[in-house]
Amino acid sequence: MLDSIFSRNTEADKMVVKQQPRYVFGVLNLKTDAGYEIHFLNIPDLSAKGVTYAETLYYAYRVLSHFLEPFKEDAAQILQYTFRELPIFKKDKNSFLTLITVTHDLDPHKMEMTFLLPQTRASELADEADQVGRLIRFLPNRSTSDQA
Repeated sequence: MLDSIFSRNTEADKMVVKQQPRYVFGVLNLKTDAGYEIHFLNIPDLSAKGVTYAETLYYAYRVLSHFLEPFKEDAAQILQYTFRELPIFKKDKNSFLTLITVTHDLDPHKMEMTFLLPQTRASELADEADQVGRLIRFLPNRSTSDQA
């Protein structure tokens, strides 16, 4: 019985692309009145701000790449900043967690974002995903003079 649970060559194994491992960074995303903020959980004082979520993510990739560049040849140093544990924080309707994966060449164009959804019943999973979807589609209010 246990052999069937721990067997190899499963469908999941076939889906894993064989490539160089990526560094993983935990991120707290916040929707604010002015737009968005992205804060790196294991890198104090490193963040990005923007008006749209896409813009903020673009900045976050570049900020992270720039921060890591001095350590490009020192994987051990980079690993000190990677995601290891989740700090306790108060989740609210304007925040969500993601992971940013980074290739070893630190190229911001190869970075990818993965959304984390909180543990919930399967019947509520779509609601959690919709909540994040609404947050990232949010457009802040602009005054009439800004829209000219």
